[in-house]
Amino acid sequence: MGSHLQDRDHRSHRGDFNAQTDAGAPFSGAENFDRLRSLHRQEIVDCLEKGSIDLAITILPDAPTTIKRASLFHVNWLSIVSAEHPEIRDAMTLELFLKYPHVLVTHVGDLKGYIDRLLDDRGLKRTVAMSLPYALAVPAIIAQTDMICTLSANVIRLTNWPRVRSFPLPFDYFGYQETLLWHRRNDSDPGHAWLRRMLIRASETVTS
Repeated sequence: MGSHLQDRDHRSHRGDFNAQTDAGAPFSGAENFDRLRSLHRQEIVDCLEKGSIDLAITILPDAPTTIKRASLFHVNWLSIVSAEHPEIRDAMTLELFLKYPHVLVTHVGDLKGYIDRLLDDRGLKRTVAMSLPYALAVPAIIAQTDMICTLSANVIRLTNWPRVRSFPLPFDYFGYQETLLWHRRNDSDPGHAWLRRMLIRASETVTS
């Protein structure tokens, strides 16, 4: 199995959660697992069908029968603000959430993410003033501004960033399920199956 893995490259799409956590880190030193790509959700099925990627970690709700899936982990959210924020101190209200500008963490550079879709469903809109490809720069920006950033609750619990405070979202929601996707032609491939098992095992340590 090991030699099989060395004979092929594994190309993977990682979604917004990975932008926040760099979920590819456990595999970053592995030979032939260095091709991590960021795609718009609409491109994922086409890339899996064409074989330009082998795996995708995403929240894609619907896919054709040629695409197989495994549930990874459930994602809930928290918003962070500066510990010195002029208004958001003891609680995050919906009024304050919509009043202040937001930082969005996304690989694809959009100014609209999952939270915006939740707000759209309620006829609400926030102002996204900045998008970043990774979360590493977020605490420094948030600590020095009045901006808000909403991230996976698990990311915030694990990082323990100084000079910021976290709050639950000020509206009800169900979160979402991160899912591992692959094309059925790879289902019985030993190397591919090994990699899927490693990702599923790693996901068991993620809780939100």
